[in-house]
Amino acid sequence: MSYVEIYDDLIKVKLFGVVNRFDDYTLEFLSDMKVSKIEFDFKNAETIDSYFVGLFFMLYTKGTISFDFYRVNNYCRDVLDMACVYQLVNY
Repeated sequence: MSYVEIYDDLIKVKLFGVVNRFDDYTLEFLSDMKVSKIEFDFKNAETIDSYFVGLFFMLYTKGTISFDFYRVNNYCRDVLDMACVYQLVNY
């Protein structure tokens, strides 16, 4: 589950429980937005899956968006590490 806050050029995504989709917005909607930064807060996330990783890589390939990952727990870190996200974003 997720909670998305949208500002002019910033999206804040708060993750909760098992994150296997984004309840508020579709993948296509997030990819079409003209933002310069996306912040993901993992504080209450239990784990993430390939959907989140796919979303991240799709957004990353746009090249104009910077990312911040906050409070990544060990379960989420394992998934991110397996996808080599650590090479692109510090967390």
